Amino acid sequence: MAGIGFELKKLFVKRGIINNIRAYFYSTIVTAGPVLLCVTMITVLQLFLSVLNVSYYERQLFIASTIYSFIFSQVLAGSFSLIISRYVSDKIYLKKRDEIIPSLYGSLFICLIIGGISGALFYWLSPLSTEIKSVSYILFILLIMVWIQTIYLSAMKDFMRIVKGFLYGILLIIISSLCWLKFQKGDEAFGLLLSMDIGFFVITVSFFAFLKSSSGGNVRGYFHFVKYLDMIPSLLFIGAFYNIAIYAHNFMFWLNGLGITVGNTYVYAPLYDVPTFYAFLTTVPTMVFFTIEMETNFYLKYKTYYSCISEGGDYKSIKEAGETMIKSLWEDIRKITSFQIMVSFLFILCSAFIMPRVGISEISIDIFYILVLGVCAGSVMFILMTVFLYFEDRRDALITVCIFFAGNVLFTQGTIMLNVNLYGFGYFISALVALVFAFFRLNLYLKDLDYHAMCSMPATLNGENKLFSRLIDKFYKQI
Repeated sequence: MAGIGFELKKLFVKRGIINNIRAYFYSTIVTAGPVLLCVTMITVLQLFLSVLNVSYYERQLFIASTIYSFIFSQVLAGSFSLIISRYVSDKIYLKKRDEIIPSLYGSLFICLIIGGISGALFYWLSPLSTEIKSVSYILFILLIMVWIQTIYLSAMKDFMRIVKGFLYGILLIIISSLCWLKFQKGDEAFGLLLSMDIGFFVITVSFFAFLKSSSGGNVRGYFHFVKYLDMIPSLLFIGAFYNIAIYAHNFMFWLNGLGITVGNTYVYAPLYDVPTFYAFLTTVPTMVFFTIEMETNFYLKYKTYYSCISEGGDYKSIKEAGETMIKSLWEDIRKITSFQIMVSFLFILCSAFIMPRVGISEISIDIFYILVLGVCAGSVMFILMTVFLYFEDRRDALITVCIFFAGNVLFTQGTIMLNVNLYGFGYFISALVALVFAFFRLNLYLKDLDYHAMCSMPATLNGENKLFSRLIDKFYKQI
C-alpha cells in the first residue's frame, strides 16, 4: 500500500473540511473503486433484468455465470498476488523496471494455462448451450487477466489508472447491456454476458497498453519471478489460503446440497450467498480508513525505525524510534477496530429496515447479522496479517490464514449439520479465532522487535539451486 501515501500526505497536510473530504474521497477511489464499480455494475444489470420481467431461469443463469467467473478468477489470481507484488516491488526498488513487464507475460501465461484448462474441463462437461458456455468461459479468462494486470498496476502505484479502466469498461458494459435488452428479445443471459466480455476486454486492452508503454526495455525474463517460489514460498500459500478461505464457507453450502442448481452446471446458495455479498460491503469503509491510517501515520514511523537500523543509528535512537512505531501501530489498530465495529452495527441497524423491503428473506437477514460480525473480525484479522507482512513475519501470517481457512471449513460444516439458526457462525468463529491468534502473536513479536529486525531477518533471499530456480535456468539455457 505504500504508494498512495505520498498523495494522501499532501492532502491531509492541508487543513480544512474540504481538503479532508478530498483526501477521504481519493482514498475511497483508489482503495475500493474497482470493487464499488463491479458491485454497481452487477446491481444495475440485475435491476435491468427485474424491470424488464426477464424469466427466472435467464436471471439465475446470468447471476450464476457471473458469480463463478468472479470467484474462481479471484482465487486463482489472488493466489499469486503476493509473489507478484513482492517481485515487482523488489524490481522497482532495485531500479530494474525493464524486468517488470516481461514477468507480466510470464504470470499471465501460467495463470491462463491453469485457468484455461480447468475452465475448459468445467464447461466441456456442462450441458449448457455452446453460446452460453463460450461467453462464460471468455469472461472467466478475461477476469483472470484483469486481476493479474491490477496486481501489477497496484505494485507500480498507478491506482487511478485502475479506477479509470474499470470505470470506462463498466460504463460500456451497462450501455451495451441496455441496448441488447431493448433491441434483442430472448437470450438475455447471453447478451449480458457478451456485454461483460466486451467491457472487460476493453479494460484488459487499456491496461496492456499502459503497462507496455511503461516498460523500459526488451528483457526476456518472463519467468524469473517464479524463482520467488523458491525464495519466499510462504507468500504463495498465504495468498492461496486467504483467497480460498474468503469463499470457503460459501463452498461448504454449495457442496452440502443447500443451494440450487442452474442449468445442471452451477450450484450456489442464494439463501446464504446474498447476505454474504452484502456483509462484505461493510469492509469498504474500514479498508479506506486503514489505508489512510497506515499511509499517513504508521508507515512514516515504520520507515524511520528501519532507517535508524540501516543507517547505523545508535541504540537509544533505534529504541525510541521502535517504541514510537509500536505505540503508533497499536493506536491505529485500536482506531481501525473501533471504526469497523461502529460500521458493522450501523449496517445491522439499517438492514433491519431496508432488507425486508427489498425482498430478502428473514432467514437471510438473520444470517447477514452474524456474517457482519464475522466480516468485522475477519477484516481486523486481515489488517494484522498485513502488519505481519510489513515486518517480514511470514510464518505468523501463514499460520493465521491457515487457522482461518481450516476453521472456516470445519466450523461451517458443523453449523450446517446442527441447525439453520447457526448459519453464519462458522465464518464468525473462524475469523474470531484467527484474529485472537494474530493479536497475541503480533504482541509477542513486537516485544522482541529489535531482535527480529536486526538478527532474525536474512540479509538476502536464497533460492538458488532449488526446484523452480533450476527449472527456469534450464528453460533459458534451452532457448
